[in-house]
Amino acid sequence: MEEATKHTVEETIDKYLNEILPSRSKSAQELFSQQLEYWRERFGDYKLSELNPLEIRNARSELTSDTRSNSTLNRYLTSFSAVLGCAVKDFLWMDENPCYKIRKLPEPKGRIRYLSKEEKEVLLSHCDPDLHDAVMLALLTGARKQEIWRLRFDAINFERKFISFLFTKSGTPRSVPMSSEVHRIIAKRLVDNHHNSSYVFPSPKKHDSPNSFTRAWKTALRSARIDNFRWHDLRHTSASYMIMAGISLRTVADVLGHSNISMTFKYAHLSPLHLSSALDSLSNELYAN
Repeated sequence: MEEATKHTVEETIDKYLNEILPSRSKSAQELFSQQLEYWRERFGDYKLSELNPLEIRNARSELTSDTRSNSTLNRYLTSFSAVLGCAVKDFLWMDENPCYKIRKLPEPKGRIRYLSKEEKEVLLSHCDPDLHDAVMLALLTGARKQEIWRLRFDAINFERKFISFLFTKSGTPRSVPMSSEVHRIIAKRLVDNHHNSSYVFPSPKKHDSPNSFTRAWKTALRSARIDNFRWHDLRHTSASYMIMAGISLRTVADVLGHSNISMTFKYAHLSPLHLSSALDSLSNELYAN
């Protein structure tokens, strides 16, 4: 394509940062911005037509260090691929994305760590009241950390009983119904708040800013003696218990906001019941008179 000879990688990255990335989540913006600086330094003066898969793969290899895992190296490639993908489909500056020809490095299987019921009770007993409510909402909704920490009262529909999570990883807001317990927690916080803050969990120092539970969370984990556990594992805990309760993978995917149900299949092993039911149906069909 003739356009590929006219535009540089630096120009393409800048266009992506200005026009495409702002629609992504804040965490994605921060991560991609940092990673794309590497690609700007490495290939900024190249014309798009001069890029080739071998050089891009070698540039990824140059990032290898003791502090960067294969997963991190793959994320660097993903960020550059996102830019070049837009150059193909949105900007119409390239015919094909050279990153598509590069195989991803092997990564360890997805990590699933969830709380046992005993661990859950111990952890909650060591949380201060605000953290206790935040952890409970995370467990009861499967929401991500920033979705809980930055939750605002104007994102909650008390009449229809649903929550809209606006700060999602995908950048696309989603809504989930409120259970009676979730409704109770948030309604209580609204009363206790006396409408002084727009946030469900306001900062104790600056009331119209969201709280950061980083220090309180680490303290609670240490006091409860719970190891190898991150805030994101509360989401794993929620998903795991939904699956063990017999809730379908499709429904769990909808609750969690997974864009692809394949992301939810990592929890499938926790639900042998759906396999048992399938084999019972097969047996009945085979031996039906």
